Amino acid sequence: TKYYYSLFETDNPSGKFGSYSGNLCPDGIEVSGMGKFDLDTYVAGVVEHEAYTSEGIEALKAQAIAARTYALNSTNFCKTAIGNSIASQTFNPNPSAKALEAARSTSGQILNYNGKIFSSQYDSFCYEDGDCRDSRNNGGNYTVTYTRIPSGERHTITLSDSAQFGRIVKGGGHARGMSQLVSYQMAKEGKTYDQILAYFYA
Repeated sequence: TKYYYSLFETDNPSGKFGSYSGNLCPDGIEVSGMGKFDLDTYVAGVVEHEAYTSEGIEALKAQAIAARTYALNSTNFCKTAIGNSIASQTFNPNPSAKALEAARSTSGQILNYNGKIFSSQYDSFCYEDGDCRDSRNNGGNYTVTYTRIPSGERHTITLSDSAQFGRIVKGGGHARGMSQLVSYQMAKEGKTYDQILAYFYA
């Protein structure tokens, strides 16, 4: 593709898309020790391995855009390889149809701030960890303070979907960027992928 798309700019906080000239990985992205892959195939493989693909497609689309942005930022638009590890992103070279749908339906879409991409971090849900000391079970709902990237703004997020409670891992998050479990909850509530991304990254 010859264009990539921006969700967020300082003068456009509404979540509208705008096009910017550029070239996204025309020769594919190299995964250390695994070879090169078409960018959308790689993104689908990250969605497959990092997310619960049984969840709503809008949350998976948000995951796809976050994963694509993270990869392009980490590799300087595919000029270097990316690792397949929890230190960066984990990847399954055999993505499911739903993971492929999430990647392909958002093809070419990335996050940017002030015209530049950034490290669009995400985690499952930060609970009882040094990075989120204020996490608590508040009357059956879990609340914690997260940091929006790249602005650094702090905001309180709440996980109230009991279907996600069993997926909470103590010490399993860093409280920066997007919480995947809360994104699944938002998708169930009818939020679209751009609304989910705006909540965590705008």
